[in-house]
Amino acid sequence: NLHGTFYEYPRDVSGGIRKMRALTTHGKRITDFASWRGLLVLTGVLDDAPASDSLVKNPDGTAALWLGEIDQLWRMGEPRGTGGPWKNTSVTANTSSDPYLMYGYDRKELTLSTDNATTFTVEVDFLADNTWSEYQTFTLPAGGSITHLFPTGFHAHWVRVKSSAATNATAQFTYGPATVRDRFLDWARTAGLPTGGGRASVFTSNADGDGQPAILEYILGTDPNLRDPLPVKTGDGFFETYLRDDLAKDSISCDLELSDNLGTWTPRPDLLLPAADQAGTPAGFTRMRATAPAGWEKCFFRLRAALP
Repeated sequence: NLHGTFYEYPRDVSGGIRKMRALTTHGKRITDFASWRGLLVLTGVLDDAPASDSLVKNPDGTAALWLGEIDQLWRMGEPRGTGGPWKNTSVTANTSSDPYLMYGYDRKELTLSTDNATTFTVEVDFLADNTWSEYQTFTLPAGGSITHLFPTGFHAHWVRVKSSAATNATAQFTYGPATVRDRFLDWARTAGLPTGGGRASVFTSNADGDGQPAILEYILGTDPNLRDPLPVKTGDGFFETYLRDDLAKDSISCDLELSDNLGTWTPRPDLLLPAADQAGTPAGFTRMRATAPAGWEKCFFRLRAALP
């Protein structure tokens, strides 16, 4: 937390750190932190901070602490920052830099520069198991520099760089929030869900323990931190619910499936249509209705969500 970012890192059996991710970059002046009776304790409370259940002050008001839950860290701000393994560093040929953290950040940009002509090789460790794969090479002339933006959604745990020639080199990464916003991840951050592992890790998370994955809570507009009922209505041969608008823009599919025996399911997205009555529908959602096919004595409905 020395540079304004909180990190999470479980230690492996040998005591080394393999898996690590950035949780949040808060921009606050936190000088110390600790845990107490299951709570997170932070220093750095402003003198004029408004009273709340999370603040504890001494009798004369000269000292104060903030007490809260670990999960509240996720709401302090998206991870961001600048740094890297080399900055005007004298490097030897074909010697890898120290690993530099990449996991937990959305937008990733790399700036390379060199005094001597060289080819930089960028390698990544996807699984945090010290297995390295070549990502890309960059050939620069003497005195050259380049800035490279990693593809949207690219995720790896660690990254390192090596030069084909001895030189004075810089390899600096700039991390921050995504330039193009991801509505699903933004929704998850607002709800305080961990987003460091990207969309796939949020997709199946179940923070409130109600058995409904986060993707379903997003699609239906329910709270992923509360065991609130699903907005589903059934009747004689029909199924009705709210669905979030423009899921295609979110690169999320949601299809209707039917079954008469709960064993075999048939996709029938053609049956899920906007209901005639949209009164009381929340903004950004559409009330959808599906009617059982003619001749079905029993009909079970379910929704299936997927990422591309």
